[in-house]
Amino acid sequence: MYVNLKYKKGNEHLHSYFATWREDEWMMVELCRFSTHKGDADFKVLLESFSRCYSGSRAIYIEGIEFRAIDNATKDVLYTTSIVKLSDLKQPLHLRSTDMIELLPQQVFRIKCKIEYQSLSPCTDYVCYLVFKLSKDCQGLHCPVKVRDILRWKNKETKILYFRSPKPLDRHDADWVPEQREDGFMEVIVWKFNSKGDLRNNYIPMNVKLIAFEGTMSGLTAFRLEVRPFVMF
Repeated sequence: MYVNLKYKKGNEHLHSYFATWREDEWMMVELCRFSTHKGDADFKVLLESFSRCYSGSRAIYIEGIEFRAIDNATKDVLYTTSIVKLSDLKQPLHLRSTDMIELLPQQVFRIKCKIEYQSLSPCTDYVCYLVFKLSKDCQGLHCPVKVRDILRWKNKETKILYFRSPKPLDRHDADWVPEQREDGFMEVIVWKFNSKGDLRNNYIPMNVKLIAFEGTMSGLTAFRLEVRPFVMF
């Protein structure tokens, strides 16, 4: 669940965007990661606010702090207090190569197009990149953006992307984060598909919505879409 917890750790002002529900009906938010191989570690944070989209004017209750090992082998609580790499295998398919679109102050950005099947390899997984720039005056787009696949509405899985690189603490393996290109633009994944499984009448339909959790898309300039084969390392 999106909560956008703002907090301060030392001189750093940080965000933790998402919380997860626990079996005991409390919610849990990750605040920091540290290593104890050099000895004791001090932990001190100042919690400042939650997103009003989540909490409104309601009170927030703190149950306590838990410390857990960062290890896939265990989810056991160690201590509690009482209080995809992508590769370009061939020349990318450009779905838009001329006009740039500067988005207005809107919360939703919809991308709808058809990808010709004859341009693709059979039975292959592909990814679709949005090539974009942020204006020099853009002060927003720090928060995550939800990706909704309109044509796969039965699939409840939600993808998350960023137009600005998040701090390592906020980044998860499944998130799509932007990368700098040699031509001065940025690019970020907005969709994945298979050339066989998503085929309809000799084309692949694409219909996705990018929905900002907070703020608008103002300051985002979309240049084109590029389709490339997906390779996992």
